[in-house]
Amino acid sequence: MNHPTSVSLEPEQVIRLESLPEPVRGLQEPSFPGLKLPEGGLDIDAFIERIERDLLTQALRRAGGIQSRAAQLLRTSFRSFRYRLEKLGLEDPQPGEE
Repeated sequence: MNHPTSVSLEPEQVIRLESLPEPVRGLQEPSFPGLKLPEGGLDIDAFIERIERDLLTQALRRAGGIQSRAAQLLRTSFRSFRYRLEKLGLEDPQPGEE
């Protein structure tokens, strides 16, 4: 990745965020603006598992229970989708599923 060279002049010894160019300031912003780390921290593995479980469930509902369609909604392979279902204990084969 190419980063432009920049110079920031400040009358004080500390460079303030507002004095930096926009591309540099943008590096400080989170990818998901609403996502904030709680003050006391969190269990990242449990948090990610909860997100994954929720998205898999939403995709299955939206796809009417058809796993291949749910995998497409999540832009993953059918094989990967099935692996994730099994890993999270969401595997519940029903008639008509592929």
